[in-house]
Amino acid sequence: METTKLGISVGLMAAGLYFVGLFNFLALLVASGYILLFETNQQLKRYAVKALCIVVGFALLSQVISLGSYLSNILSNAFVWPDLVSFSWLNRIVSILTGALRIVEVIVLLFLGFKALVHGDVKVSGIDDTIDKHL
Repeated sequence: METTKLGISVGLMAAGLYFVGLFNFLALLVASGYILLFETNQQLKRYAVKALCIVVGFALLSQVISLGSYLSNILSNAFVWPDLVSFSWLNRIVSILTGALRIVEVIVLLFLGFKALVHGDVKVSGIDDTIDKHL
């Protein structure tokens, strides 16, 4: 079993990356930065970049969905008679979509974390192709 410079297995470190990504982006950024700067294992570096890409991707999707809430506020303020025209349904849709997106993110990160724990990997075509091209 291959270990990192910290003395823990590569699988445990990779799983830790995905699990930290569930709770705190800054901690994931620091851990990934450490791995990219100081660790020599290429697979571990791939895990670090993949974890960052997934968390950032879900954050971007969440922000795009949240634009619907801003649109709802703009439309509600644009009409003089708010009792006649209501856009609260758009806020409910945004809330449902962001909640569903968060559930999907948790499932993906947990699955990839447990897969990394046993030194496995799941190919995510767009992300893995980009990592192969640039790393």
